[in-house]
Amino acid sequence: MSLTPNLDRRGARPYVAVRTHLSRAELADVVPRLLREVYAWLESHGAEAAGEPFVRYLVVDYNNGMLDIEAGVPVAEAVSGDERVQGRVIPAGSYATVIHRGPYTSLADTTAELLAWGKATGVPWQVREQSGVTTWGGRIEHYRTGPADEPDPQNWRTEIAILLAESR
Repeated sequence: MSLTPNLDRRGARPYVAVRTHLSRAELADVVPRLLREVYAWLESHGAEAAGEPFVRYLVVDYNNGMLDIEAGVPVAEAVSGDERVQGRVIPAGSYATVIHRGPYTSLADTTAELLAWGKATGVPWQVREQSGVTTWGGRIEHYRTGPADEPDPQNWRTEIAILLAESR
């Protein structure tokens, strides 16, 4: 396996996001719409993004391919949000990170490699698994370079970051 992740200690980071329940097949259509909604909300509330947009995976149901995600944007200071766009915090901790290069259609492959690396090296994720349903403490795709910045999908860059379990 050629994947060599970085291990980064990160502080808590506030963000605003829209949470949704959808199938994997819907990601490509739904996420851009949700991110536009979040940016419009920021503008209408006089707030600014403080980093790249992302998707935070909260729950992955491997039985049926359904996901609970948040499509969000970091902000400089915590905000309360409203009924639709909510203020949240990416948890502090140690993250294993890799940069995926290329189109979003192959992000799952890079994520699978990162998860396999964790298994092979004994790195424990902050995760709860039960009957094929995985609840993540912190699994985030930060869209560093994407369609808005670069027309060629081969030049897109996405950081995949997964929170490690804390040693006790």
